Amino acid sequence: MKEAAGISRQPVARIADRWFPLSADGVTVRVPLFATGDPLGAHRGVTRFVVIINGTLRNADVYFASAVAAAEAAGADPGHVLIAAPQFLAAPDAEAFPLDGDVPHWTTEGWKIGDGAVHPERGPSSYAVLDALLAAAPDRARFPALRTVVVAGHSAGGQFVHRYVASNRAHAALRAAGLAVRYVVANPSSYLYFDDRRLTAAGTLAPYPRETCADVNRYRYGVERPNEYVGAALAALGGGPAGVEALGREYGGREVAYLLGEADSDPNSDSLDKSCAAAAQGPTRLERGRRYFRYIQMLLGPEVLATHSLHVVPGVGHDHREIFLSACGLRLLFGDGRCHPNYN
Repeated sequence: MKEAAGISRQPVARIADRWFPLSADGVTVRVPLFATGDPLGAHRGVTRFVVIINGTLRNADVYFASAVAAAEAAGADPGHVLIAAPQFLAAPDAEAFPLDGDVPHWTTEGWKIGDGAVHPERGPSSYAVLDALLAAAPDRARFPALRTVVVAGHSAGGQFVHRYVASNRAHAALRAAGLAVRYVVANPSSYLYFDDRRLTAAGTLAPYPRETCADVNRYRYGVERPNEYVGAALAALGGGPAGVEALGREYGGREVAYLLGEADSDPNSDSLDKSCAAAAQGPTRLERGRRYFRYIQMLLGPEVLATHSLHVVPGVGHDHREIFLSACGLRLLFGDGRCHPNYN
């Protein structure tokens, strides 16, 4: 995995001074969190809970500030919106800061795809952390007026959210509580495919030759050899090919908005995943997103358009702030989600 190898090794500039305590995967930890309020507190007026996942720099503070700016630009009433940005620290951060023993950290790539923390030993999956954060939302004692949950991520955060959609353990409880749940996947470097087929130059689907790239269908790019969290989701769905097919249906049935920058089209971007498995998905982030949107329709049929949509932001490149503060970004995060027509 070659994405932003040097960049991701840089420690964060600051660690959040708010902490979210949780027990996940049998381990009790405290995760740093930037937020407009305590997610475990009572929020009687809050109607929308927005969780923002940062990019490869783990700069949750910068993403949090952008989300707050987007809420203001959208005219959202601060009393009606709770914004949270969990900070998934990595080994370089643990080396640079004196962290307490119950503060988890991951590898620089592992946090993006739901791997378990490397500290504490057998620490929680980064996805289990988000499950715990979202678990407060259905609690009507805390959120009596809550109607909508939005989980959004850009770049590496887009990868995080995208792979989280199908396998997460929080979605069913959120929906059972009558909450609308929207996932916003913005400018990720790669996508999770549910079989070994990729789009050809002719626009058809065909198995990708393993002799060209042995990793093409291994997890994070496909479903082979998944990590423990995703593997458990597959097992719960029956495992094997039937489990993979069911996981794809789960993914297709959840509301997902792909938000791409029209100018995020540099095949030589320093932060672009240039591994053979990522390159099999297309030459740039923009093209990979376009191809994936066609793929998911070919895999699941046109009915997936009832829940999945693709939106291209004119003139914007790989910039989370411009993406989230675009007219479409504001509608997806803080509005009704109605943007311009699907880009096909």
